[in-house]
Amino acid sequence: MTIGWSSARAQPEGRARHPRERSLKDVPGTPAGTAAVACGAFSATMTIGRLPADRVVEWLGSEAVLRCRAAIAAVGALVVSFTPWVWLVVVGWDRLGVGLSGCVPTRRVLAAQ
Repeated sequence: MTIGWSSARAQPEGRARHPRERSLKDVPGTPAGTAAVACGAFSATMTIGRLPADRVVEWLGSEAVLRCRAAIAAVGALVVSFTPWVWLVVVGWDRLGVGLSGCVPTRRVLAAQ
């Protein structure tokens, strides 16, 4: 049980899952499927963003990639937190996924160095 809890907390997908679902379910008049679209957008961009991450790090360097992706993730988090439009919340979760997809592996490489 402890190992499962620790591994879930170590992954950004696990940390972002519950707030993502709540952020769209609490908006009055929002269809139930909208939370699923945001979840899919976040998960897809996390997966797709990790594919070229190593090549981009080799090309630009670890620190530049970490700064850029962290800025993209921060913009996505701000959009999700403060926008009144549901479609923009989905775009915000998408940007958060793009940003975090490169931050997590790059951060671990920099910490190991």
